[in-house]
Amino acid sequence: MLPIGHPLRVGQWICSKVGGSGMMLLSWRLVAARAPTRLFAVLVLIVGVASPALSDSEQNIQATVRSVGSAATQQLGAALSARLKSAISAGGLIEGVEACHLDAQPLTQATSDALGITVSRTALRLRNSANAPTGWQREQLQRFQSEIASGAPASEIFAIQQEVADTGESAWVYMSPIVTGGVCLNCHGDNLQPDLQTALATRYPDDQATGFALGELRGAFVAIIPAEVVSANIQAK
Repeated sequence: MLPIGHPLRVGQWICSKVGGSGMMLLSWRLVAARAPTRLFAVLVLIVGVASPALSDSEQNIQATVRSVGSAATQQLGAALSARLKSAISAGGLIEGVEACHLDAQPLTQATSDALGITVSRTALRLRNSANAPTGWQREQLQRFQSEIASGAPASEIFAIQQEVADTGESAWVYMSPIVTGGVCLNCHGDNLQPDLQTALATRYPDDQATGFALGELRGAFVAIIPAEVVSANIQAK
């Protein structure tokens, strides 16, 4: 699989809200090799409105990457949620912290292996430093945060980037936001129980992931999809 953060050439899709119109703006940009800030081309369309900016093939790729990435990250989210709920049911929030500490990374790896797609989570305020974002991921997290704060539906926010490594391997990177829900506040909110605070400090001494409010951006799911997986899904349609 293509490693994160090792692109030779980089292209990315960016989806964002257009003012107060309620429409979402999808843009594509191709970034030069070893010059990630240099913009070579930008193609723009309004989601849901016909546009000549993207070819049918490009739109098909974008839709496929989003579909495959969404399915993969939802599978990871379901696996993590099921394990957490089981732990909390068995031993309360403290047991939930233990389950997250011991099982989250192995479950993430197992899901990746099963799918043939590298799935993970990341955030601006980390609990586990192993989930630190790349530079591009940090940019998207900041954009997600801004869009959600402005009222954009989280379900309509995503980012897609193409990466091609020096080896010639190509992959698509898909990101979607994780929003703080009511249950999340038990371990990520402001008013944590003292014994829970102690457990978090023990397992995650550098924890930054508290103080969230309902509906705020908590982090993001990431899926790195090999180009051959995208091609196979397109051909299967």
